[in-house]
Amino acid sequence: MQQFVEYPQLRRCPPHVLAGLRAIEPTADLLYFGRGRWLLGYTKYDQRLVAEGEQILKRALWLEEISRHNPRFTINPAHKRRIAGRLELALLVIQGWRYVAEFQRQGSPDSSIVNDFQQADWMFRNTSDADFFAMLDQPHDERVAAARAELTDPARGRSAWSWMSNLSIGPASVQGAGPPRSNAKTLVHTI
Repeated sequence: MQQFVEYPQLRRCPPHVLAGLRAIEPTADLLYFGRGRWLLGYTKYDQRLVAEGEQILKRALWLEEISRHNPRFTINPAHKRRIAGRLELALLVIQGWRYVAEFQRQGSPDSSIVNDFQQADWMFRNTSDADFFAMLDQPHDERVAAARAELTDPARGRSAWSWMSNLSIGPASVQGAGPPRSNAKTLVHTI
């Protein structure tokens, strides 16, 4: 199968995965970005998107120029990888490639990527924005409700109170003070 964007890759997407992706979106591509990163996107040429890609490219080239002359960038190799990633992404965007998702896979990608893409496509076509954001917020809302229920549980409150009241916290002792100086007056209290 042909690739819709020109991008050199060390690894290619397996044909059965690419066929599944293209059944959902005819211009879909799964590109290997190195270190187990696979980027899913599709190609739809748009002049506004090309202009945005040119701006990304301009900024990435500017960062690359700065990194050559600034020693802080040579210390951390992650900066170089990030700049290279921006350059690669800009070159894809200029060709009309639109980012959809990123997958981290050691080894070849499998059909789970196709299933995720199919589910995301269905959600995009069949749900409203409000429903979609409510679904994204649901795990957070559940954690907040569970934390609130735990804080209002009377048994949990009694347990915390008894734990705090049974702590044996005494005054901090001063160590390393040593014996008093010979000319110092000491006061001894007997109780």
